[in-house]
This record gives sequence, structure tokens and C-alpha cells, in this order.
Amino acid sequence: MREMYIITGGAFQGKWSYAQKQTGLPAAAFTDGETAGYEEIFHAEGIVNFHLYVRRCLTGQNEEELEAFAQRLYEENPSLVLVTDEVGSGIVPMDPEERAYREAVGRVCTFLARRAQRVDRVVCGIGMVLQRKPDPDGRSQ
Repeated sequence: MREMYIITGGAFQGKWSYAQKQTGLPAAAFTDGETAGYEEIFHAEGIVNFHLYVRRCLTGQNEEELEAFAQRLYEENPSLVLVTDEVGSGIVPMDPEERAYREAVGRVCTFLARRAQRVDRVVCGIGMVLQRKPDPDGRSQ
């Protein structure tokens, strides 16, 4: 069974193509976070634009609510391939809603990354492995 795999990086860096190459999943296997419904993401093979899902549905929730959402997502969809933009780098926005959005993405992705089997960062279409947990028999994948 495949375990959760997170691919992150800046906007327009080739994350989705990279995800497809790394996992073998076709584009049709990915749900778009910009339009996905709440229950849909719990059953998707992959989610692209996860940060946009967070913007639409989770921004403004408190830390406990964000953690509860992330826990449910991890428990119900442990083999999810999650593709998300990094949104917390750079200048802190003056707009409180923009700050809340960045915080929500960061909190949810941090929670999931701690549990994911693998986390990669993509820059200019080139992936860098940030985390790869060993198999139960002790071998890295």
C-alpha cells in the first residue's frame, strides 16, 4: 500500500508533472483543490492545488479545527498524493485574511508532513527529497 506523499514548492515550478512522474498517476487521478468538495478530498488518489482548497474551506479555523481536519484526512486517505504551493515564504502580508490563509496552509501541511511517508520540494521541475521514512523492514523507499 502506498502511503501519503506530499510535493510542495513555489507556484509554477512543475509540481504536478513531477507528481505524475513519481507516482505513475495520470492527471485524471488528481482532484483540483480549487474546486473540490469537502468529502471529495477524503477519497481522491491525488489532490493538486491543495493550498487553494485550504483558502476556500479552512482559512479562519482555529488550530484545533485545522489539526482535526488534517487528522481526519490522514486517517481516511493515508495513501493520498498531495500537491501544494509553498505560501509561507517571503514578506508577511498586511492583510489579516492573507496571513490567516498562510497560517492555515502551514499548519495543515506541517501536520501531514510529519506523518507522510515522503515529502519532496520541487524547484524548476527538479525534485529534492526532504523526508523519506524507511519501510517497516528498515529500508528506505
